[in-house]
Amino acid sequence: MIGRLFAFLLGTVLGVFVLLKARDLLRRATPEAVQERIGERVGEAQADLGQRVADFTREFTRARDEREAELRDALGMEDSDAAAEAGHVDETVRDQPVGERATEDLARARRAAER
Repeated sequence: MIGRLFAFLLGTVLGVFVLLKARDLLRRATPEAVQERIGERVGEAQADLGQRVADFTREFTRARDEREAELRDALGMEDSDAAAEAGHVDETVRDQPVGERATEDLARARRAAER
């Protein structure tokens, strides 16, 4: 008698547990629930991507500035803004578009390398 009662209670508990799990699984499989989970993951991915882009931009800018300083030091060039403030750059160079200045700087660097 006690064995039957125990088996009945155990079967009831297992049945309720399986029913609740099945209902939860079905609820998670509805189109609305799937859409919500996808939306959450896309939002997380967008936030992560934005952070990665910001980190990359910051690191790229830092590395670019360091490399530019190394190149200017190796070529014996002064910083254009600092040189302009000190009066080492004449008005014609300062007023040139950046592309022309870069071309002249490159030509000057090549001439220095050939020596």
